[in-house]
Order: sequence, then C-alpha cells, then structure tokens
Amino acid sequence: MPLPVPKGAKQFNKVILPVARHAPVYAVIRHVGRKSGTTYETPVAIVRSKGVIRIGLPYGKNVDWVRNICAAGEFTLVHFGKEHKYVSPLVMEDSTAKWAPIPARPIMRALKVGSYLQATESSATS
Repeated sequence: MPLPVPKGAKQFNKVILPVARHAPVYAVIRHVGRKSGTTYETPVAIVRSKGVIRIGLPYGKNVDWVRNICAAGEFTLVHFGKEHKYVSPLVMEDSTAKWAPIPARPIMRALKVGSYLQATESSATS
C-alpha cells in the first residue's frame, strides 16, 4: 500500500526544487500534463546506472507525474544542472527494493515502497 501524499507536498516541492537540481541523489523531472498540456517540475530521489534511471514510488504509481510521463513515453530529467532526456518509462514492482543501493534498501522496505519507475536515457538507446 503506497504512502498517502502528505498535505503541503506541493509547497515542499517548490522549496526543494532549486536544491534538487544540483544534489547528488536528487533531480527534477520535467513532464507535461496529460490533460492540461502544462509543463510541471517534480523533485525526486534517483538511482542512475549505465543509461538507466530508477525512481522509488513511495506514493504509488497513480500519482500525476508518473501517469503523465508514462502517457507521454518520455520526460526530461535535470540533474546537476544538466538536462537529460529519458524514454520508455515503465513502472516495475519489487517489494525487496533490489533496484536500490544496498544502504537504501531497508528504508525502502520499511516505507513499503513496492514499486519504482525505470527509464532509459535517450542517448543510450541509439
């Protein structure tokens, strides 16, 4: 069962956005709304490895930003101030959190993060 999205999450995101663009384990996902066509930015914790990115989904796979990027099939990630395009986003299930670094796995399991989003950097697909 995913965690409920906390009240004040949107306000927190606005505060953390500038930090997330330049922090080692954080990044900002830029995505377009499925219905509105509006561009949004969402801070996330990431795991990058060999052209693949993984993002734990503590609030579940039905949050707007996940639905937006899965519908679009692509998104932009801003990490250390640089933009990277990712394609083929997939929501994966793994209650053991083997996708996460070893030190983060107990935290993911304790928070019951049973799913994650995985995508491939577009330059890695060619």
